[in-house]
Amino acid sequence: MDKLVSVIIPSFNQASELKNAILSITNQSYSCLEIVVVDDCSEQNIKQAVESINDNRIHLYKTKKNSGVTEARKLGIVKSKGNYIAFLDQDDTFKSKCIENKINKFSENDNINIVISDYFVNNRIKNSSKINKMKNFTFNFKENICRSPGPFFQSCMIKRELLEDVNFLFDKRATPSEDWDFFINLSNFKLIIGYVQSPDFIWNFSKYSQSANYKKEALGLQYILKKHENTFLKYIGQNGISNHYRMVARVYEKGKLLDEAKGIYRLAFKIYPKSIKNIFYMLISVLPNLLFILLVRFVRIIRGKPLG
Repeated sequence: MDKLVSVIIPSFNQASELKNAILSITNQSYSCLEIVVVDDCSEQNIKQAVESINDNRIHLYKTKKNSGVTEARKLGIVKSKGNYIAFLDQDDTFKSKCIENKINKFSENDNINIVISDYFVNNRIKNSSKINKMKNFTFNFKENICRSPGPFFQSCMIKRELLEDVNFLFDKRATPSEDWDFFINLSNFKLIIGYVQSPDFIWNFSKYSQSANYKKEALGLQYILKKHENTFLKYIGQNGISNHYRMVARVYEKGKLLDEAKGIYRLAFKIYPKSIKNIFYMLISVLPNLLFILLVRFVRIIRGKPLG
């Protein structure tokens, strides 16, 4: 007998995008599934968009107040009935064999409790695309997840029993980098990971994406680095932590928040003063903003890649 898969979609406005996301699930080659849509008090008519798709596998719930994507996912898990849980954001889509591929991987080994796949990045802002590979996260998961954010919720299918303690696993203060925080929390459990070498979901990065809000993204990353400071220190050391703070600084740069960026670069130097990169950024952080950003861009062009 086929195992039931629950696909949870947190939703806030963007009704037309939500419809595309739902259709990418109803058209899956694996049919034993339910779609749990959680409306986070949208201003648009989400109910109408959902009911326009005539499929009794779709269940719609609504939060009591607008609480953000993390709380919507938590409610979706509570309301779901599946043996396995998958997640999809309202502006993304699954490829047609996404669920089947992961179910097949689970069937290879009963001990597997999470399956991760590659994913396709469709950058609508830069009009570019690429495939992000997730194979590295199938071994030394805790160290690798501390070293860099990797899997998205959408790239994983998880056995239900791993998600019982939703309040421990999900932290809304980490938004919009809640995926990274979630997987760091999840790494505290014994994970047996299956890997599907196929880009099974499409991440559409646009101006509407949460991570396009650069200040919010930077603050979320800073929160995660502080929250998991001891774990980071154990697995990647002070140098690794300083690398992450330089990542935060670059996010501030993208948002043209140069004073904040320079402050974070100085913090990275304070954490690990032996790094040449940290020394460089600390020295130029005293320059006026225009000269600072011109010098940063010049050095990155010379190197052919970001200096960070």
